[in-house]
Amino acid sequence: EYLEELKSWDWTFGQTPEFTHEFEQSFTWGHMKAFIKSRDGIITAVTLTPSNIEYENLSAILEDSLEGNKYDDEGITQAVSKSLVDVQLSNTSSNGVITPSTSSLIRNPHEILMDIGNWIVKSL
Repeated sequence: EYLEELKSWDWTFGQTPEFTHEFEQSFTWGHMKAFIKSRDGIITAVTLTPSNIEYENLSAILEDSLEGNKYDDEGITQAVSKSLVDVQLSNTSSNGVITPSTSSLIRNPHEILMDIGNWIVKSL
């Protein structure tokens, strides 16, 4: 019983003190800086700063999805998945017709969100 408790997420991460994690990465599509604040294993604040202004909308969508999630592989993967859906919805009007938006003008927003998500997971 004690061994199972020691293996649990609550024991390992759920009691971590507040901390910030700052990191950056260059991608083929641009440069990204990340600032993530976490307490008790939950992301409490996140700022993603792309070098290319075209990616600010995508960054904002992912920031919103990350806040409140666990700061682990699963939580980040869930946030990226939610962001992918949000981007798809933002590109589609209520009648199902694709509409122009900032995210539809950039190079493959799904690929970029996946790049950022994978980068954050690797940076844990």
